[in-house]
Amino acid sequence: MAFTFYDSSIVASNHVLDSLSRLIDIAEKQPNASTLPSARLADDMRPFSSQIHLASQAIERLLCRLHSRDHVPVEDKISTFDDMRQRIQSVHAELDATDRDAINKAGDEVSPTWLTPDMTVNMSGSAFAMGASMPNIFFHLSIAYAILRAEGVPIGKWDYIQPFMQYQLGKSS
Repeated sequence: MAFTFYDSSIVASNHVLDSLSRLIDIAEKQPNASTLPSARLADDMRPFSSQIHLASQAIERLLCRLHSRDHVPVEDKISTFDDMRQRIQSVHAELDATDRDAINKAGDEVSPTWLTPDMTVNMSGSAFAMGASMPNIFFHLSIAYAILRAEGVPIGKWDYIQPFMQYQLGKSS
């Protein structure tokens, strides 16, 4: 089967959630696990737990745009590893409920798209996904990884990348 917009947006988003889950599983086993949900790279940055929230919210915003519905932000109440897992499971379920053909079609559809509180522009679903959503989603995955590394969690590039390799290994979502 040919690689599609669905693969680059929905399947990739599922893999981001799998990568975050992998990082959470490793973090929870560390001696300093109780401090990790609130750990930050810098004082003016959001903590590890919020990186899970922000990545999942960006995925939900993408799904809303592709389904032509308004996004209703969810308050960031994540504070524990169980909260993180529940949030990831909830967003996984939303992704799994999407229709491949509908998403591929939505990638070509141009419509008014919210970018910031002061900016709405006409753009295709794929332009929004590849220009705003996916970079944002990967940013929060990267920051989550960096926070754990900075806190001494023994993770490496393979822990980040392995969930994305499922596609190449024939275990596609």
